[in-house]
Amino acid sequence: MLAETCIQCARHSYRLLSEAWIHGSFAIFDYLKAQYLFSSSTILAISSLLGSARSQNDEEDFYNAAEILKQLDQNGNFGAEEFCQHLDEMKKIMGEANVERNHEQTGTVGTASGSVAQGVILPNYDGITGGMALAEPSLQEFLAEPDLNLQLFDTPTFEGMQTPYWPELWGDGWATG
Repeated sequence: MLAETCIQCARHSYRLLSEAWIHGSFAIFDYLKAQYLFSSSTILAISSLLGSARSQNDEEDFYNAAEILKQLDQNGNFGAEEFCQHLDEMKKIMGEANVERNHEQTGTVGTASGSVAQGVILPNYDGITGGMALAEPSLQEFLAEPDLNLQLFDTPTFEGMQTPYWPELWGDGWATG
């Protein structure tokens, strides 16, 4: 249920961000929007590998998000530059997974080329608002769960760990305690 909720939220985030891109309200140098798009695309990539009924749509949305980030990178968004490097690695892995899946289904060997979208395809935007996203049945079921075991999300303790040291930021005279 948690995984499906994350996937639904990623789909919704992708739709909102791609709409902002299409309508010209996605600021080129906005790091947070690029980060949100990267996060959404990562979840869409994972979803595309699950083999669900919407996997093909999630894969297309992943490649479209990657194309938007590539365009942001080409326009000087430093965050998008880093995110594109990660997405390129994800594309390779997805291509290999698709080849393996096709091999298992057909018994033939293919190549790991992947199908990268040549341009951004308009999403199937159905006018979902933030409030409507919270009303999704899977999210409602998750939120209504009476006994959520969220111990995995507890804040980790950093006892016994040293303070990180970056000489390029603090200089050589910085003493760690």
